[in-house]
Amino acid sequence: MSYAEPTSHRPTTQFAFVLISLMCAAGCGPSGPYVWARDVPAAQQPTASQGVIRRGDMVNVRVFGQENMSVRGRVTPSGMLAVPLIGEYPMAGKPPAQVASELEKRLTPYVTAPNVIIAVEESTLTVTALGELRNNGRLVLEPPVAIGDALAVAGGLTEFADESAIFVLRGGQRIRFTYDDIRMGADHARRFQLADGDMIVVE
Repeated sequence: MSYAEPTSHRPTTQFAFVLISLMCAAGCGPSGPYVWARDVPAAQQPTASQGVIRRGDMVNVRVFGQENMSVRGRVTPSGMLAVPLIGEYPMAGKPPAQVASELEKRLTPYVTAPNVIIAVEESTLTVTALGELRNNGRLVLEPPVAIGDALAVAGGLTEFADESAIFVLRGGQRIRFTYDDIRMGADHARRFQLADGDMIVVE
């Protein structure tokens, strides 16, 4: 048995049009919800994490007076580095001084008053480029990296790209740019730095 909603309860065509317009104005389009980069307050503007160890970084862990406990290696994609006597230790996302302090505590049973210094010798970040770019895939870059730099490394936009639909996906945020803003060096586009794990999508 079919059921028809009473005519008096049906939204008019005009009301439906207004509702759709309001949804679009709120940042919902055919590609999903987003916020324009220029509308993000400067104080909330996403920036890359500064002064922290990243996945892929070359890190030198030096234990003074205990060369056999010192190590130099690259942080794994899972954010770990193998440290003598301790094993795989999480380093990504932490400042070097914090990791040094943590390791000193972990080494106390083996060394009297351990003194650990950590130096990041090489730093990289990895972002993923998808959509209407000439080269899709993972980009390994040396920070700091602006969005325009990443687009250039990806070979630029294809002829089918929508130049008003360039997105950076970071966590739960979907931030929209236009190619003109990036190309002309608009303030919000220029100060925006990519972070490790970001995804760039061009529609």
